[in-house]
Amino acid sequence: MRVNLIAGRIPRPGERFNVEPRILRGASDLETRRVVDGDMRVERLRMAHGTPVPSTRRRPSGREFALMIKRILDFGGAFVGLAIAAPVLLLIALAIWMTLGRPIFFRQKRPGLNGRPFTPLKFRTMRAGPGSDDERTTKLGRFLRHTSLDEIPQFWNVLRGDMSLVGPRPLLMDYLELYSPRQELRHDVRPGITGWCQVNGRNSLTWDRKFELDVWYVEHWSLFLDIRILLRTLARVARRSGIEGPGNRCWPAFLGGGAVLPGTETEPFAGGDR
Repeated sequence: MRVNLIAGRIPRPGERFNVEPRILRGASDLETRRVVDGDMRVERLRMAHGTPVPSTRRRPSGREFALMIKRILDFGGAFVGLAIAAPVLLLIALAIWMTLGRPIFFRQKRPGLNGRPFTPLKFRTMRAGPGSDDERTTKLGRFLRHTSLDEIPQFWNVLRGDMSLVGPRPLLMDYLELYSPRQELRHDVRPGITGWCQVNGRNSLTWDRKFELDVWYVEHWSLFLDIRILLRTLARVARRSGIEGPGNRCWPAFLGGGAVLPGTETEPFAGGDR
């Protein structure tokens, strides 16, 4: 009877393997291959003192390979974007310093991939002190929001791996405990500078619709969809559409279950510096 060792053991009765044993490095190592849940697994048996010692590596699936390509494109796109926008960034930083003083950037922790907190960057658009978001927003800040120039510093977050060029926008940490199980799926991917929600209405949408669009993106993600979103984002920025909610004000805060609180900031990087 012929017995094939897979990861140092004898196959159980009825167990189905697709095995291709071969000798590596003379007769010291053996390599076998098998299909597990549709993925090819390569298992190497190293002979140590006459005993097989398994060492397993899994070949990336199609989706994993696409995610690797997405990360490479994110890094390259963010690097090129920062290099091209560097003179503009310096001019904006100088203008903010002259009108608002320091700090130049607005920082606030947001939940990222799997809900892990990180600190995205955006240019300040508001004065400190009392008053509504609309009252504290400067003329320069309003221009930066309408042109989405306040979000260019987030290319740095993309370089760091905290964000992606495309993905659900990072919302407030306080919202994590308010999400339904389905809404929590938006954190299965990295947050993005733009996303499916942003090119389908952004702040003109209800919270339920926003979350449904975010989850749809997670469930239907592909590289082609990312490219489509990036192209539509450029068109919307050129038209300056969907930046603010009705009445040129930011959308009310999310309270869970579709409830909202009027008069407070929601869209984190088209909204107020809080």
